[in-house]
Amino acid sequence: ALRCNTNDCPAGVATTDPSLVAGLVVTQKKQRVANYHSETVSSFAHMLGAMGLTHPNQLRPWHLMMRTGPSEIKHFGQVYYFLEDGDFLEGKMRDEYKWSYKLASSDSFEAAATVSQEEMRQ
Repeated sequence: ALRCNTNDCPAGVATTDPSLVAGLVVTQKKQRVANYHSETVSSFAHMLGAMGLTHPNQLRPWHLMMRTGPSEIKHFGQVYYFLEDGDFLEGKMRDEYKWSYKLASSDSFEAAATVSQEEMRQ
């Protein structure tokens, strides 16, 4: 999937290369996709087990690591700010969320046209 936008899609779906397109056998695709999905889920379950977890809902930010520099690794809790339940409703939000919050609307997926600098500070 990471190569499909390069015209080098190994599945032959997102390419114009005739030799790769030839590998796309539609009648076999359903079973191949099912096998791929099954193996992905199995690998995920093995990783959870290696972390000492029994269910995905036990995952926490400190279980997942991210390389943040050539010689630096941090867990997601160190990289991202996580909100508590009700933070937006109570007006508790960090500055980086205020712009998006002001543009959001429960009536539409379209963003509001503009938000002034003054509105951002409120």
